[in-house]
Amino acid sequence: MMRLLATLATAALVVWAANQVAERVDPELWRAPAAAARDSLVQALAETKTPSPEREREPDPEPPTPAEVSNSVPPVRTPFVAEYVPSARRVKQPVEPAPLTRAEAERIRGRLERVMQLAHAGDR
Repeated sequence: MMRLLATLATAALVVWAANQVAERVDPELWRAPAAAARDSLVQALAETKTPSPEREREPDPEPPTPAEVSNSVPPVRTPFVAEYVPSARRVKQPVEPAPLTRAEAERIRGRLERVMQLAHAGDR
């Protein structure tokens, strides 16, 4: 209820302020720039609608035929050089996970159940 009242009060304040500004601002101050912007927009739209002579002369390239695609040579890839990447110089050994004790596994399972409860409570 308080949010509704606050929203209505804010809207009323904005409308009142807009009316106050509209009474004090000379409408001729904004009409000339608005007309200039409208004219430039109309001109830009007209220029994009009329195709340029260069585009009319150039035909659209035809897509390659399947034979041309299958005969094309794949791009040459450069090999990976470990010298250029400092982190690639070190070889990292995989770490084997340590076996969990029953108490640790129960604690992890309890946390997962709590997370799932919170997730289901958030869905409601």
